[in-house]
Amino acid sequence: DGGVNEKDVRYSNLTISISDH
Repeated sequence: DGGVNEKDVRYSNLTISISDH
């Protein structure tokens, strides 16, 4: 369901944030 997708997106966002930092 979207729940799993939402979590995956959140995790991806966190990784991108760290990479950008």
